[in-house]
Amino acid sequence: MEPPVKAPFRMKAPRIVAPRSAPSLAHAFTSFLTSQDEVRAFLLEYGDLDLAGGSISEPFHTRNPL
Repeated sequence: MEPPVKAPFRMKAPRIVAPRSAPSLAHAFTSFLTSQDEVRAFLLEYGDLDLAGGSISEPFHTRNPL
């Protein structure tokens, strides 16, 4: 077994780099519910589309090949 790999050196992050404050649990939950409502509305509106039924014409197809 190999010994654990160690980084060649360590550096401290600049003081300007700091994690942002986390949103409150209530705000995060509200945002989650809003996103779920948006997904549900999208599926209700576009859920009946037949994605396999469409066709795309080939733009480089020629009728009279050389």
